[in-house]
Amino acid sequence: MIKFQGFGGEIGIAKDQLQAIQKSGAEGPLGLNVTADPTPSNPTETVQRKPETSSGDETGGAEEERSREDREYLEKLNDVTERLKAAQDRYSQAVRGTTSSDPTLLTSEEQLRARTDDIISRALDAQYKPSDPASTKLVTPSPFSTLPPTVTEIRPQVVSPDPTITLPAYTPRQKELSDLRSEALQLEKERDKLIEEIKRRKIEGAVILP
Repeated sequence: MIKFQGFGGEIGIAKDQLQAIQKSGAEGPLGLNVTADPTPSNPTETVQRKPETSSGDETGGAEEERSREDREYLEKLNDVTERLKAAQDRYSQAVRGTTSSDPTLLTSEEQLRARTDDIISRALDAQYKPSDPASTKLVTPSPFSTLPPTVTEIRPQVVSPDPTITLPAYTPRQKELSDLRSEALQLEKERDKLIEEIKRRKIEGAVILP
């Protein structure tokens, strides 16, 4: 407690409620100055209280920060979804000649050539950028009915490409189709991560489209 004389008696204020104690230069009777004027008419010892912060203000600030982060996640999801749709449309237009999702017959010579280039570029992607083989889970039943089965994960050995074998090169058209597929796949992965995070945070107002 900080105690001093004033108003005809002794006054005490808790230390944690004080921000600063300033003494005036002039002499005068001791007392408490509670005016907002920084230059009071009666020079005396001025006690400044700390600004009080309520728990409600802190809670409101945390909620506002959470709301801002939620909006950022939704904006990122909308942006990635639009970019993914644009990449898928470009790929569909390059292969099928249309951006419609409706099934269509490939009748023109240009459409047939584009379809052939797409198949060849997929085959080249599998050779130039092979993905790791998926693992297999082997379930062995337990001889005891009260015990769960034993699950063994078997991961096939990754076979590196033979450096002595020269792979065929992409044509410009095949490389274009390969790049369009890679762009769409990367955006799909980015979008899936955002959706999982939005579900984890339980963000309200999120509309997840297929």
